[in-house]
Amino acid sequence: KALARDSAKLLFVWRLLRAMRNQNEGERAVIVANATSALELVAALCDKENWPWCKLDGSTSIEKRKELNKRFNDPQDTDQFVFLLSSTAGGCGL
Repeated sequence: KALARDSAKLLFVWRLLRAMRNQNEGERAVIVANATSALELVAALCDKENWPWCKLDGSTSIEKRKELNKRFNDPQDTDQFVFLLSSTAGGCGL
């Protein structure tokens, strides 16, 4: 929560994710940002809360993109919670 205190937007994201995690088992969140630095802040927040997350950005290989997409969308994989997506993910798409 200390990370979120300095940013109203990050505090809102933290509260929303916390509510999702506590109330709806199996719910997942996709967070899209233009700046990968914003995704890094959310990743740090997830780490602090011990929430599983994965990130797809311009540095993610095609094979890794396929793997991340498959795992995140697999209803049997209950370890998935937050998918961090850069809107400028290298022009390769999902």
